[in-house]
Amino acid sequence: LASRENPGMRAIDELERGREAYAVGAWLDAYEALSRADAASPLEAADVELLATSAALIGERDAHLSFLERLHRLRLDAGETEPAAKAAVVLGMNLAIAGEVGPAMGWFGRAERLSEQADEDSVVPGYLLLPAAFQRMSSGDAEGAHHAASQAAAIAARFDEHDLFATATHFAGATLIKQGRVDEGL
Repeated sequence: LASRENPGMRAIDELERGREAYAVGAWLDAYEALSRADAASPLEAADVELLATSAALIGERDAHLSFLERLHRLRLDAGETEPAAKAAVVLGMNLAIAGEVGPAMGWFGRAERLSEQADEDSVVPGYLLLPAAFQRMSSGDAEGAHHAASQAAAIAARFDEHDLFATATHFAGATLIKQGRVDEGL
């Protein structure tokens, strides 16, 4: 009853509901609850990331891109260089895949500038190898794409960065399949 009377409590309830739904892979429930929580009180970066991922997984492309932009800004404002660069690369990759090359290149450029500011030993260069792999594959250089994706996977493994590892190994496998090395790619 208290949460029905107190908007702040309602927002907290929705946030917890959204986090729990996300944890069990109930993407639509997570998206809806996190969106309600966000409408009541702007989410912090970690929860915006959950909201962005949920949006992507239920096919809300425009919302996904918008939340990625917001996540990038929140991470940047907090001085979190690596997560800001990651958000920029993920946003750029989504735009590139959709054929929006100009905006994608802008986001990749942002990520690259952030990479120059990051610690010397950082996961950011691994993320920056993804657009390179994508570009090489698009230009017909499957071997070069495989090399870039494999390098990204190695960096991801070194930093225990699961998102990058999954994306890079998936892409590396796809490049092998494109080369006719199906068993190895799978």
